[in-house]
Amino acid sequence: MFTEVPQDVMAVEGDDVVLICAYQGSGPTSHSIEMQWWHMRGEPYRGGPAPKALPPATSPARPQTSKNSDATKISAVKVMGSDISNYLRLSSVRREDEGLYECRVSDRSDDNTQEHKAQATLRVDFRLQGDMQVKAPRSLARHSTGGPR
Repeated sequence: MFTEVPQDVMAVEGDDVVLICAYQGSGPTSHSIEMQWWHMRGEPYRGGPAPKALPPATSPARPQTSKNSDATKISAVKVMGSDISNYLRLSSVRREDEGLYECRVSDRSDDNTQEHKAQATLRVDFRLQGDMQVKAPRSLARHSTGGPR
């Protein structure tokens, strides 16, 4: 289950943004857990909060693929254990960075894989040249900026 999910963020172009995701496995034994960050480029900003944690899917162990051809895998971390946390740092965000970000977790034990997803939406407002600037709230939610736990 997720112990921390990424939060929706509104940023000004040029800001740094941090999305955090943490997961704890359900079993008492140590097993393989992989966390991936994806940017769903084909997903437009919906104007409302994204679903935070989606229901898990169980499947036989197999490589994970994206059903969305416009999705880009940003990073992947794999550990042997029962918990994992990671953050995604986006430096100097631009309008092109706007959209849906997804934290995907594959929890592998024996021959079964449970897949979990948590999502957050990034909205980026632009800055005007000169003295007048458009400012957006720095964040819709507070979050720490520490590294993996």
